[in-house]
Amino acid sequence: DRAGIILKVLPVDDSGYPDLDALAATVGPRTRMIAVTHCSNVTGAVTDVPAVAEIARRVDAAVLVDGAQMAAHGPQDMAALGCDFYVVTGHKMFGPTGIGALWSRAGMLADLPPFQGGGEMIRRVTFEETTFAQPPHRFEAGTPPVTQALGFGRAALWLTDRDWPAVRDREAALSHRLLDGLVGLPGITIVGPGPDDNRLRGPIVSFDAAGAHPHDICQVLGEAGIALRGGHHCAQPLMDRFDLTATTRVSLALYNTEDEVDRFLVELARALELLR
Repeated sequence: DRAGIILKVLPVDDSGYPDLDALAATVGPRTRMIAVTHCSNVTGAVTDVPAVAEIARRVDAAVLVDGAQMAAHGPQDMAALGCDFYVVTGHKMFGPTGIGALWSRAGMLADLPPFQGGGEMIRRVTFEETTFAQPPHRFEAGTPPVTQALGFGRAALWLTDRDWPAVRDREAALSHRLLDGLVGLPGITIVGPGPDDNRLRGPIVSFDAAGAHPHDICQVLGEAGIALRGGHHCAQPLMDRFDLTATTRVSLALYNTEDEVDRFLVELARALELLR
């Protein structure tokens, strides 16, 4: 509102993947930035970021990628992605809350003004003029969250030391086990790529259960020791796209097991019998 920016929304298909044909038809000489989610925190659909970047280069637009949901599932190659900015958050990487990181292509941050004032982000201050420090200090005003930063760094180092080809294979196998089990339950609709969709997806599965509210499902399964997320997942426009108010979400990670997936399916079936 302050800058007079006009937002144009990229549609998604029935599985939650961005429509890149629509993107190519939408961008033009006035396009300044294309912002996409690398992996949807609702559907698990993974965006083809290199294809987005190729379209952006046609009109000299910057590409901003929300990688919060992707960073916990292996290191990302920024050069291969072709993006200009990439954002991650600590708590999604098994680290502390309240901290994240912005990666930028070399030189991009130097052209950006600071968004917040405070100590350490200035070069010189007078009553007539203020000049700012070079990035990254320009964007780190005030006393830094030292404790969170140290924990975030340790979590990142721990993640980089995993056997990611093996982890990704395991997460994919668990996701397919979960999806196959869900489609066998009555009244369940998967919101996102189903088990027969061969496109890239993350180990995040959301579903709608006819006759049962997500909050109730989460409460009943929580009492059984199974942690889920129910709600609109900070994605109300996407809920509107699928004509829903909320979904139940299962998030898998490198520590989950086949037995846990099977137990979830059993407990979900029991919860649905109780709630309907």
